[in-house]
Amino acid sequence: MKNSWKISEGKIRVIVFFAIMCVMASSIAPVAFSEESSFQFGKDNSLQTNLLQFKGKTIEIQLKSGGQLVGKLSEVGTQSILLKELRAKEYYDALIVTDEIAAVIFKAR
Repeated sequence: MKNSWKISEGKIRVIVFFAIMCVMASSIAPVAFSEESSFQFGKDNSLQTNLLQFKGKTIEIQLKSGGQLVGKLSEVGTQSILLKELRAKEYYDALIVTDEIAAVIFKAR
């Protein structure tokens, strides 16, 4: 009897490709809001002052229109904020007018 376990070069490539894809998929899957925040709410603080505490952290912005954007807060201005590394839009950033923000969602614990 001949050994029936011969694997062709093409099959080896498929197996290696599948293994690499499985490893990549498990390592790329990001955990939403991986950074914890030590947010200190100031009831008399402006939105700008409160947002400054999240600079460099991943947050979700809920817009008055109902839209949502998740990304790293890069800049906080008096009338707008800049979100970078948008989730599901890796090659885009978002400049958001602060008057259009309905809520800021962040990981607290």
